[in-house]
Amino acid sequence: MTYRLLQAPAPTEERGAGQNRRQTNDHFQPHPGLPRACATKFGPVDAKPCDLFVHDADELWRNGQWVEGKGRMIRRDAPKNEILMYVSGHAQLEHSTRMGCAVVTGPKSSADYATDGRLLTFCVETHGPTKELHSPSILRAELRAAIAALEHTDLADEGWSRITVATHSYDLVEGITKHIAGWQQQNWGVVTAGGPITSRDMWETLLSIINRYASRGVEVRFWRVPKDLNREARKEARKISERGHTRTEYNASSGTDYVSTAMAMLEAY
Repeated sequence: MTYRLLQAPAPTEERGAGQNRRQTNDHFQPHPGLPRACATKFGPVDAKPCDLFVHDADELWRNGQWVEGKGRMIRRDAPKNEILMYVSGHAQLEHSTRMGCAVVTGPKSSADYATDGRLLTFCVETHGPTKELHSPSILRAELRAAIAALEHTDLADEGWSRITVATHSYDLVEGITKHIAGWQQQNWGVVTAGGPITSRDMWETLLSIINRYASRGVEVRFWRVPKDLNREARKEARKISERGHTRTEYNASSGTDYVSTAMAMLEAY
């Protein structure tokens, strides 16, 4: 199927970051108190993501906010400089090393819009950022998905000042917004009710990315949503864990590599 981009209304001078006239990040200031010990939690527990963020590319186009190749789920209320992404991870049972990740980076669209790259899917590497071998787990897959969401492209360079990552994972949200500060203070020697802290390499990698964005004036927030509101990411993470090919070496490359890896997997089926 061939997609085409319809002609959107001409942008106005009032439009800012996240719209047709995106700002640069030159005016953004580093957040105070760097380095940050944890991320920020997004708190409207009674709100639905679709009420706060645009999930439909047609709506973006009607409002003159659609940018080819960079469609994002932007915040509805002003200023529109915040975007939403969904993440999920899945680990196969029966001692399989396959762990699947999925990131939904942009809104759904009709056939009139190009949506290549709005979905990133890949298998988690068996070795982490420190090149050490790690056992598969759902939490590790969820952490890897959050890392990929923030690394798939330079979101600060696109002009966003806030990035909200939605997940149904309680452990991911509480860990990166609350517990990680204590883990660092105790040099990771703490033990939780379920045992010692695991996936330190992933936690520290995720926090370093959050701090890198903060140093450029971009705030990363995490939002725990119900499972049924994270259906697409959950479905794709499970699918890739069942059908994908296990990778060994950690790949911290750009989103182009994530997309090409996912496409290669799909073409193999």
